[in-house]
Amino acid sequence: MAKWLNNFALKWSVLDPHIEDHQETIHALFDKAHDQIESGDLGLVYVGRLMEGEMPSNLEEWRGLHLQALQSMEKLCRATVALQTKFDIAIQEFNSIVSL
Repeated sequence: MAKWLNNFALKWSVLDPHIEDHQETIHALFDKAHDQIESGDLGLVYVGRLMEGEMPSNLEEWRGLHLQALQSMEKLCRATVALQTKFDIAIQEFNSIVSL
C-alpha cells in the first residue's frame, strides 16, 4: 500500500500518451491503480465495520486492536487518497491528449 503512489507515479512519468505503443501499458497501469484504489476503499470500510462490531472483553486486547486498526487505517487512507489524486490527474492528462 505504501508504495502504490510511488510505483504509479514512476511508471506514469516514463509513459507518453502521444506514443501509440504506450497506450496498452497506460490502460494496464490505470486498471491496476483503479483496482488498488478499490481495494484500499474496501479495506477502510472493512476496518471501520470491525471497529463498530463486538469489542473484546479484555481492555488491553481492545486497546491493542484499536491502536493497530488506527495505524493500519492511517496508512491505508493516506496511500489510497494519494493514489486516487495522482490517478485522477493522470486520467485528465491522458484524456486531454487523446481527445486532441
